[in-house]
Amino acid sequence: MTMCGTGMGGSAVAIGVEELAHMGGDTFIRVGSCGVFEEGQKPGDVIAASGTLRAGGTGMAYLPPIFPAVPTFSALRSLVEVGEELKIPVTVGVGIAGDAF
Repeated sequence: MTMCGTGMGGSAVAIGVEELAHMGGDTFIRVGSCGVFEEGQKPGDVIAASGTLRAGGTGMAYLPPIFPAVPTFSALRSLVEVGEELKIPVTVGVGIAGDAF
């Protein structure tokens, strides 16, 4: 396991992911801010996205706009299980990632 700070924005993340993939990385989990479509969410809440609306420009270089960004079920389940073990409430739902707040 390794960790990589990417700064802000999809293009900065793309550089980190590309370099890590060339070194053998195959599973990537982004930790940071996000938008969600869930009533009652507050800053600091932990969200495990079951899917993400790709509203930024960088993702278009990798996949067509209609293709959803979804995690593997095993990765999503692991995130939820770790939250339960640590007694941290985790909301599972659809998020949004874009180039602007």
